[in-house]
Amino acid sequence: MNKTSGIILMLAVALAGCTQPPPAASGTASVPSTAPATAAAPEPVYSPPTPQVPAQAMASLQANSAYWISNRVHGRNGWDTNGVRATFSSMKWSLESNWPITRNTNCWLHGVKGLTAISPFNRQGAYHGPATAVTPRHVVMVTHMRLQPGTVVEFATMDSQIVSRKLVAHSDSKQIPDFSIGLLDADLPPSIGFMRIVPPLWRQIMPEAFQPRRPGSHPSNRSPAEVHPVVGFNHWKQAFVADFAVSGVLLDKSVWFPDWFGRAAGGDSGHPLCLLANDELFLITLYTTPAGGQLYPDRITLINGEMEELSLAHKAPVYRLTVAEELMRFKPQPVESGGGTAN
Repeated sequence: MNKTSGIILMLAVALAGCTQPPPAASGTASVPSTAPATAAAPEPVYSPPTPQVPAQAMASLQANSAYWISNRVHGRNGWDTNGVRATFSSMKWSLESNWPITRNTNCWLHGVKGLTAISPFNRQGAYHGPATAVTPRHVVMVTHMRLQPGTVVEFATMDSQIVSRKLVAHSDSKQIPDFSIGLLDADLPPSIGFMRIVPPLWRQIMPEAFQPRRPGSHPSNRSPAEVHPVVGFNHWKQAFVADFAVSGVLLDKSVWFPDWFGRAAGGDSGHPLCLLANDELFLITLYTTPAGGQLYPDRITLINGEMEELSLAHKAPVYRLTVAEELMRFKPQPVESGGGTAN
């Protein structure tokens, strides 16, 4: 494997699993429902110009993800959860709160494309049970914490302007466990992005995440060649890093970014688990367990069909998930045999 050790700098923190708040500290024109379904255009890029990506970051999707995470956590104190992990510097922690919702410009993910798709607050569960936009009109949720029709869902632009939409209907998936689709009363504006999804053939470009475990190998002895670094979010709206393998995130530690490791815990259901590549977040699943949930790239056709059914039932625009097809340009890198952990 092409070594990426020169891009990994870390300091450690574990995710809090309680449900009390921490200390204070991405749209298109509507498509008529009678028109063919279409993929919506992705959100504009809000992040400032970045240095030219080095050649090793384009060697594979794994190397690219490792580069962009490392590029953003470099020189930052991972223990400072409110300072650099928190995506918001001010949040509402109750339905009665008058605190402003303000983005944390010092967050390690600030400006990443796709970040605005995650709703920080809703008028049913406050900061719990979030909705994540996957088209200008559709959000995805977990069934066991889904929002009810009539709930106002609030999104925040990159400059902390609040955009509110009402959930007019939801549909619980008939084939995907603990997965629900929500329909908004109007399209989200371009200032609120939506998450694109990892391609359905992702096993071809993320082989390290799906290879069989070495016989007799212990999780603590795995190497970076055996897992893929991913980004997750908790209900405090903090962003952490974990390793993805086989069917979800690994819960004991991260061998890629051990000092930025975290995992979902009580209250985190419904928050997204994402691939970070080319400085953009791509949806893999929503947390339904600490290891993640059903793998949405494997169910794109099902999700598109259920979104269309919901839209037509309510005479709303028909959109499809936007698949990040450009990720298929990455070629898998050779997998090392054996090897120890990266620290």
